[in-house]
Amino acid sequence: MNVGIIGAGAIVRRGHLPAWTRIPGVRVAAIADIDLATARRVAAEFGIPRLTQNFRELLDDPNLEIIDIATPTPTHFEILAGAIESEKHVLVEKPLSSSYEQAREIARAAKGKRRKISVLFNYRYFPSVRRVKSLIDAGRLGQIVSLSGLALAKVPNSWTRSRWPYGPGGVLADFTPHLVDLMLWLNGSGPSRVFAMTGSFSRQMDFLTYAQMLVEFENGAVGSMDFSWLTGTSQLAVDLHGTGGHIRLDVKEDVFLEYHGTFTPLDSLRKTAGEWKSLARRILDRSFFHGPMGTFAPFFRDFLRAVKEDLPPPVTLEQAVAVDAVLAAAQTSLASGAAVNMAEFTAP
Repeated sequence: MNVGIIGAGAIVRRGHLPAWTRIPGVRVAAIADIDLATARRVAAEFGIPRLTQNFRELLDDPNLEIIDIATPTPTHFEILAGAIESEKHVLVEKPLSSSYEQAREIARAAKGKRRKISVLFNYRYFPSVRRVKSLIDAGRLGQIVSLSGLALAKVPNSWTRSRWPYGPGGVLADFTPHLVDLMLWLNGSGPSRVFAMTGSFSRQMDFLTYAQMLVEFENGAVGSMDFSWLTGTSQLAVDLHGTGGHIRLDVKEDVFLEYHGTFTPLDSLRKTAGEWKSLARRILDRSFFHGPMGTFAPFFRDFLRAVKEDLPPPVTLEQAVAVDAVLAAAQTSLASGAAVNMAEFTAP
């Protein structure tokens, strides 16, 4: 199948293109970027025969079956709307869009179309995360009572000179969507209420740098999430507590510990042994050096299989819209100081 990539930044060069080139039967036939010099360098490095500054040329090309969107979040809506109109299969970087209204409009436009749209929530593809999901679905924790998530990231100027991350959503639009997706997916239940809190360590910044969120789920579980750009580190973790057991999941280090009853010194030893075992495995299979981008290839393979066999994509459009809804509800809660009822918030 022929793929056209829109965007030629570092995430494409280090993640998307190496992943596509490892999948038999796929040819990256074109790339578009507003910076033609960057597109030219990337095209030369990966042997891409066609490049352009105008993404619409890719949408209008009948020979391209899949469009891979790896551009800044504020551009997603326009490109997605065009790709849906052109009846392309679409893979897009997270989050789906920069607002819930846009996400819902995308879902409406895609309704009835026989094309696959998936958002790259690739942290689902860490082996530890997939194993934890299977344990939860098998009932090993009983009924989930509570979840606690942590998403700490460095300020975006550590990886981009662009200013688009510093919009009204701030930290909520950066690394936070990954944690929201994991909490919803692992728990297997939609949110019923959202309440968010924040503060300020500097009045010189007019964008959100940290926040906490409480989520009440439809299945009765309660989740807490902590997001920040201010701690100078990167962490992604979820603790889950059920009526029958507990799991501590360190997503970034790709390791988890399941225990039942009281956490003991033996469990502490098991945790340490698991961390060393995970580190050794990741070094030996080289996934340690690729980090989260090492999960792109299996995600892309599953997306391609969904396209070919008419299966649900790795992340459905409905799941991606739900993430945007929670993020928008958090911003609404921050502005009002009150909890948001999701049934009312998402009503047509």
